[in-house]
Amino acid sequence: MKLDFRIDFGYLYLYSRRHYHPFYVWDGTLTCQGGIIEKTWKLDYPVIWYGPGNCAKEIPLSGPAWEITTHRGIGGVRFAADVTEDAVFTLHTETMDAVFTAKQILNDGQIIFKTGPKNMNVSDIIT
Repeated sequence: MKLDFRIDFGYLYLYSRRHYHPFYVWDGTLTCQGGIIEKTWKLDYPVIWYGPGNCAKEIPLSGPAWEITTHRGIGGVRFAADVTEDAVFTLHTETMDAVFTAKQILNDGQIIFKTGPKNMNVSDIIT
């Protein structure tokens, strides 16, 4: 079956001083067991002064690997894949690792993986 989906990274705060916000590196790869990733596009979302832009500029990539850094903004990657319903995707970035299935995309429509310092336990920070 053909599957077309995107992965978005980052955050957006409006009406806040930009220089206080951290940079996040989302450079990464996506692999698939049970199918093949046929096409990959980097998504460049414009930042508009009154809110986020939802129409990203799509930049074709040569494979399922990308370099994205966000700073008070959103970036993303779009994929076209030919997979079985039981296909398993492994997402690896500088900031996180996650595993999800084609079935989850079809059934849930949206999968959220929380990452970053606000999602850590205090015991993860204290040594």
